Amino acid sequence: MTRSLCNFGTDPTNPEDLGAEIEICIDGKPFLIKSTSGIYVPKGMKHGPLTWKKFEKPHLELTIMIGAGSLAEADPGGHEALKKQSAVGSGQ
Repeated sequence: MTRSLCNFGTDPTNPEDLGAEIEICIDGKPFLIKSTSGIYVPKGMKHGPLTWKKFEKPHLELTIMIGAGSLAEADPGGHEALKKQSAVGSGQ
C-alpha cells in the first residue's frame, strides 16, 4: 500500500513552523521533521515508527493510504488487536 504523510503547522503567522519535531524511520533511516512537509512512501517500503520528539504547539498530521480496503490493511501493525487485548487484560 502506498502512503503519504503530511504534517502542517497551524501558526497563521508562520505556517511552515510545525511546532514539533517528529522522527520517522523510512527504509531503516531516521528522518526528523521540523516544518510543514509531505512524505511519499512507496508500496513495500518499510517505514515507522513515527515518534514525537518535541511538541511546542498544535499541528496537524494527515496520512493518506492508497489501496487500504480494510482496517487490517490500513493497520498492519495490529493496533486494533493490541487495543482489544489491553481491554481484555484490564477486565473491560
